Amino acid sequence: GVFGYRNAFCFPTRVFLMNIWNILKDGAITDENSAQLLEQQAHGFVKFIKALKSECLDANSVQKK
Repeated sequence: GVFGYRNAFCFPTRVFLMNIWNILKDGAITDENSAQLLEQQAHGFVKFIKALKSECLDANSVQKK
């Protein structure tokens, strides 16, 4: 897709939520397993962003040869 074409940094962890209308009640995830997976994904994403920042990498980074 577009992100690969633009050489974007893509966080590789995905969470698939099946039957979302059954597990989403009043804006909250009621399925404990799904909530735990989303929590793990969020923590991993924060680590991913911190790693990019520590290397001074962002969407406008250009590698010089």
